[in-house]
Amino acid sequence: TPAPITPAPIVITPAPVTPAPITPAPITPAPVTPAPVVVVQLAIYEALPNPRNGVADTAGEYIVLTNPSMLDLDLDAGDYQLCRERGPRCKQLTGDLEAGNFLVICRDNSFYDFCDIDINWGLDDVTGDTLELWEDGVRFEFTTLDPSSGPSGNVGLCWKRDGSGVFGFDSCDPREIGDIAILEVYPNPRNPVADSNGEYIALTNPTMAPVDLGDYELCRQRGGKCEDLSGTLTPGTSFIACRNAAFAGYSGFCDIGFPWGLHDSAPDTLELY
Repeated sequence: TPAPITPAPIVITPAPVTPAPITPAPITPAPVTPAPVVVVQLAIYEALPNPRNGVADTAGEYIVLTNPSMLDLDLDAGDYQLCRERGPRCKQLTGDLEAGNFLVICRDNSFYDFCDIDINWGLDDVTGDTLELWEDGVRFEFTTLDPSSGPSGNVGLCWKRDGSGVFGFDSCDPREIGDIAILEVYPNPRNPVADSNGEYIALTNPTMAPVDLGDYELCRQRGGKCEDLSGTLTPGTSFIACRNAAFAGYSGFCDIGFPWGLHDSAPDTLELY
């Protein structure tokens, strides 16, 4: 019987396989169309719905528009209108409004020196009105005014946009360059002088020509209190309005008296008209 034969194992080592390089197909991103940039060229800046006491609404109301952009606006290039929602009543806007400038629309453009155009409709003091701006039949701006009647405390104030874009009542921007200015104010005299005797307001004429004070009023915004001025103020001199022009401590110092006082513990706003 022959001995069994065990065959030697056969080891097969496969040759290494190097895969062919795969070149990915180029990916072309879809084009991205940026959203259009809307440039606001016309906006409501401020409105005076209820002028200070003594000035009728039909004379003193006005609305100020502005071009806040860096581009001039041709109002004739579109159908631009300023509207009061109640009614509704609208005013066609025309002409050019330069970048950063203002357009003043007055109830009576002969009352102020700063009016550009006028409107023949007014604003409601009791309930407030909604003002709108339209272009080619599309409303693009509006604001609803708060009441401005006497009890509201907003007489003589303007409805205006603050730095954050929110509307509210505040002091109106001066629209005229006056010839006189407020120099100093003494709202709380030292003891034992009472406020009713010692308060005073000093005005000055910083120009090179005399000024007829008969064209001016000195006002306290709170309560709409005003005092007519009179006389002539020569260049570089001062005009003193005293709470009590007959106060012995100010003998020869006061030019005129005013019957209303100034807050000591809260701010007061003084205005020249």
